[in-house]
This record gives sequence, structure tokens and C-alpha cells, in this order.
Amino acid sequence: GFRFSAGTGDAKGNLLFSPYGLYSALSMAYDSARGETASEIRGVFNFPEDINSLRLEAVVLRRGLIKAVKGSEFRRINTFWYQKGYQFLPEYEAVLKSSYSASGATADFRSSPEKAKAAIDDWTGKKTGGLVTGVFDPGALTLFTRLMLANVVTFKGKWQNRFRADGTSEQDFSLAGGEKAKAQLMSSDKPVKTEYYEDEELQAAGLDYLGGRLRMIVLLPAPGK
Repeated sequence: GFRFSAGTGDAKGNLLFSPYGLYSALSMAYDSARGETASEIRGVFNFPEDINSLRLEAVVLRRGLIKAVKGSEFRRINTFWYQKGYQFLPEYEAVLKSSYSASGATADFRSSPEKAKAAIDDWTGKKTGGLVTGVFDPGALTLFTRLMLANVVTFKGKWQNRFRADGTSEQDFSLAGGEKAKAQLMSSDKPVKTEYYEDEELQAAGLDYLGGRLRMIVLLPAPGK
């Protein structure tokens, strides 16, 4: 069976996740699925029934993303860790490397899943320059884990219209419960080009990164929402 986790969270309830990362990891899982399992995944994520179309889509999307992040700091890692001595179809290992640009390594989940987790976390930390230090929550890997598929994405881009560092100051930030907290907020002494939307529920602004292919969408709930 599959066990799935996404994003990184903390005790305060923040959640960070990558839609592209979810797509990549689930594509790798779907590629290996057959019968009812494949049908259930396809029904939720609308993957094509033709597996070759999925593989082509993964390649095209990866190439397009590489172009889109030109000039930005971007890391995208697909990896699979499989139980030492456990046999997988050579065809599946080959397609993970060719279609999803995934690298593979062995782990010994059967002897110590926590040691395997620590090794994976250490490997991921080194690959991402220390930005991602934990891929899975404690207990996510068990004695019965045989294959672990993971996607890790890190991104740091420059704004199309840059904010000056001295324009950042500590200001009040309203939390969901109504209380105030202090936060470092950016401001600009010049107009910032943005696409903007507003209704009674929220305000939304789109800030372009350098190159104009990627954008950060900022959503601000209306007062009291």
C-alpha cells in the first residue's frame, strides 16, 4: 500500500508545499501502479490512462520549468530509496531515471527505519544546501517500507521589481484569532507593478519574479475574515 505525506509544517500550523513536487512524486507512484490502485490514483489526480503520455508530460514539464527558473536559485530532486536486497522490476527503475530524472539508492528499512530516515534526511540536507533537513515525519517509515519515492523542491528568485532592503520594517501583523504579532514587512518607495484583485473576502496581488515566467500570488483576507 501507499503512504503519503506532503510539505513541511510546524507546531504553529504553517504549511509549505509544492504542487509541482506533489505531481512529480505521485507520477512516479502512478507509473508503478496497476489495476484498481492505478484506477483510484487516476480518478483523483486525472492522470492519463496511457502511461507513455504521463512520461512525456513529465519530461515536457521538467524542461519547461528549467527554462522558467533561469536566473533563479532552483533545486529539484526526485529520488527513490529501496530496501536492500528487495527486487524491483528493472524496467521501473529504468523509467524512474529516464522519465522522471530520479536517482536511486538502497536503504535498510527492515533493520532500522529510523536509521534509514536519518540517512535520507542527511542526504537531502546536503543536496539542498541545508534548506531541507527533514523529508518525513517520525514514524512515516516502518519495518515494512520497501520503496520510498520523494520529490524535494527549493527555490529562491529575484523580484522583477526589487524591494530595497532598507524598506523593510517591523509592523503589526493580524493573526487568524484577531491578536497582533510583529513581523518584518516589505514596502517600496516606488510603485510596484502587480496584477490585483479584490472582493469582500480578500485582496490578491501577483508579484512577478525576474524573467516574468514565475509569479508569487499573495492572498490577504479581508478584515475580520
